Amino acid sequence: MGISNKIDLWLTGICLSRVGTGLVLITYAAALPVLQREWGMSATTGGSISSANQIAYAVSLVIFSSLADLWGAKRVYLGSMTIGGVSAIFFAFFARDYYSGIVLYTLVGLSLGGSYTTGLMLLFERYATAKRGMAMGFFIASTSAGYTLSLLISGLALPLGGYKLSFFLTCLGTPIGAAVAWLTLWRTKNTVVRRQGKGGFVGDVVKNKPAMLLIAGYCFHNWELLGMWTWTPAFLAACFAFGGAEALKAAGLGSYATAFFHFTSILASFSMGLLSDRQGRAVVVAFVYKRQLQSS
Repeated sequence: MGISNKIDLWLTGICLSRVGTGLVLITYAAALPVLQREWGMSATTGGSISSANQIAYAVSLVIFSSLADLWGAKRVYLGSMTIGGVSAIFFAFFARDYYSGIVLYTLVGLSLGGSYTTGLMLLFERYATAKRGMAMGFFIASTSAGYTLSLLISGLALPLGGYKLSFFLTCLGTPIGAAVAWLTLWRTKNTVVRRQGKGGFVGDVVKNKPAMLLIAGYCFHNWELLGMWTWTPAFLAACFAFGGAEALKAAGLGSYATAFFHFTSILASFSMGLLSDRQGRAVVVAFVYKRQLQSS
């Protein structure tokens, strides 16, 4: 299947909608150095808000993926993006202390799980095997682009208007992403794939040794990754503050520096996806994990 200009535009739309999702998922981490002081949080309570969001997001991935089997990936993707846009706006306007923050950011995580796996399902339906790695690499890279943009916006907004301005500007990207998703998928067919096997979740997944090993590897990968995403802006802000920068300026500089890390992820995701079309998925995954082990 060749990729026409029409399909390129479709892929661009899906990825732009995912950029909007990425904006809100890193909003809290960018503002954490400021929030710890203004909301009177310890490191433990500060980390608990991010943990609640990530746990909720993980749970919602399972729920929305299961719903996609019943209702179709398109419907679930659009529903998740729409609810996510609303929850992001509520978080921006009403998260003003620890308790409101943890409740509303948990709702953000619960609502946006359907914007990831169902997006991958849509790409699977749209693209032939020879182009699927490129498309999925582009989609995953768009998430990192959202993180990068969110941190850059936060780096500018925090010194100017504190966390309230940072929340408003970054959370605004999620409803915009939802609108782009509706425009992109308006004419896309909603496909419901009926399960062929009778093993259920236990038979098809839990007893599938290769699948479970791959899932376990991905879990350990995220164990390091998500913790680093949460605390890197705060750590770098503390470093800048130790060097003499004022608190809000230090938080902005921490966001700018962290944005560079996510920018490199854009390049990595797209290049590895493209390479997987040429060299094979298993070869690329094994190579990347081997390099990670050698560098750790």
